[in-house]
Amino acid sequence: MLRWRLLLGTVIIGLVCLLGWFDWYFEKRFGIVGIGLLPLLIGLLIPSCAELITLSRLAGARPQRLLVYLCTLLVVIMSWLAPIASGWAERALTQVSRPRMEFLMHATCGSWAFAALGISLILVFMTEIYRFKRPGVSLIHVAATMFTIVYLGLLSVFLIQIRLVGGIGYLVTFLLTVKMGDTGAYTIGRLFGRTKMAPALSPGKTIEGAVGALFFSCFTSWLMFCQILPNWSTWMRTGITPVRRTVTASGPAHPRLLQSSAARLRCSWKHFPEKHRMNTKICLQGCQPIRSNGAIPIPTIISQAMTGPERSSIM
Repeated sequence: MLRWRLLLGTVIIGLVCLLGWFDWYFEKRFGIVGIGLLPLLIGLLIPSCAELITLSRLAGARPQRLLVYLCTLLVVIMSWLAPIASGWAERALTQVSRPRMEFLMHATCGSWAFAALGISLILVFMTEIYRFKRPGVSLIHVAATMFTIVYLGLLSVFLIQIRLVGGIGYLVTFLLTVKMGDTGAYTIGRLFGRTKMAPALSPGKTIEGAVGALFFSCFTSWLMFCQILPNWSTWMRTGITPVRRTVTASGPAHPRLLQSSAARLRCSWKHFPEKHRMNTKICLQGCQPIRSNGAIPIPTIISQAMTGPERSSIM
């Protein structure tokens, strides 16, 4: 079980990083932030709403199922649309009246999310008035409905704000911290757990597991914020530059590598027609790069390896 838990955590982290890369690509290509990760968030909210509705019904409350789905998505989508509307207002300054423009330019994720919560509360009260049957239970149904909307919708707004304000790196850090905390709690609790933390609520949870979750989360957060994210651009430059220099720079191993690779074509060189062979030699001779540090030009190396000791007069 521990092995599958660790393997599943690694797969989930990899998929989230892949989706984060797509989200970053869509932002650079189309200029819309979060377009790649928003469908994933919506897809996770729908089953989460269904689970909370089921738990509320087991407790005797009857939250409004369809309204829970719609209002939760409304809170999330409106908070995501806030910066898009603000950017559109700045570009369309001459086409919109000033009061409306000021409202759109000052739109934030939090303000639009709370506006969506206000709309949701009005809709919940109106729906509960319509299905009212007897006093004493209506407020319970309203409370269960609004709790689901706030717990899932409003808290998801923080994920959107992390993505919009901190970028994809901060969002990946958040997800890694949460997942590594869960993995650390399970691993340390399974290996060293002895003291029960809440036996009546969850018999499997231990204090040692909680300490492991805290340690893994703090270590992951420190590693991302203090080591990886600040040095990411530097690592990318230092990781790509040596490869580029290896390909373009001259050195003793560079000609020998090309000679050993191109020499394998010598056996098939004689099967080329004479006119194609001459054209290839002319192209190789005409596109020789400028010598640097005494390096042998690449076309000359290939030509020598392919023609062998018998050099053509064109070469």
